[in-house]
Amino acid sequence: MITDPNCAYCAEGAPLDAFGIKICELTASNPTAFRNQDEK
Repeated sequence: MITDPNCAYCAEGAPLDAFGIKICELTASNPTAFRNQDEK
């Protein structure tokens, strides 16, 4: 899997916690549930 330190999905931690919740870690992807889906 490609990793980029500037990517919130790749870096995880605080950047990802700001907008989503990591569901699990798979070999090809990391599913994420987004917070506040009702806001536009």
